[in-house]
Amino acid sequence: MTHNAGAALVMVVGGKNILSFGLATAITKLANSGKNAYANGILAGCAAGWLLLAIPLYFYMPRFRKWKAERSS
Repeated sequence: MTHNAGAALVMVVGGKNILSFGLATAITKLANSGKNAYANGILAGCAAGWLLLAIPLYFYMPRFRKWKAERSS
């Protein structure tokens, strides 16, 4: 399972950078127009969304790793 770790890391970091650039560009224009509270709300919503995606991974990833290890053995 770890033989694809490098490629997966490149994809995750690259995707994060693309999303961050797009979000930062949009938020900067929004904040410069005087809608700072709205821009902060968008950023808070994005953070909450990532948190909601991370919660199931926290609980199900050990079970998935165990299943994957049993299947490959």
